[in-house]
Amino acid sequence: MKFTMFLIISTTTNQHEELIHKEAVSLMKNYATHFDSEMRANMAIARGIASTMEGYIYGDREIADNVKTANADKTKFKQ
Repeated sequence: MKFTMFLIISTTTNQHEELIHKEAVSLMKNYATHFDSEMRANMAIARGIASTMEGYIYGDREIADNVKTANADKTKFKQ
């Protein structure tokens, strides 16, 4: 009887651990995908600002801030 109870508890615990591990992996993949998409969007913005700044002979921080501010509202992600 004790062995049967031990076997049932052990099996249930192992199944529960496997389920938790699968859920953790799935959650991690979801976070990684979300991070990657945000990173790619931010790189696109950075490349756009860089190409815009190439055209200015006297590019300075103020101009870059104005370009960044103008694009900020267009790139906000909706959760």
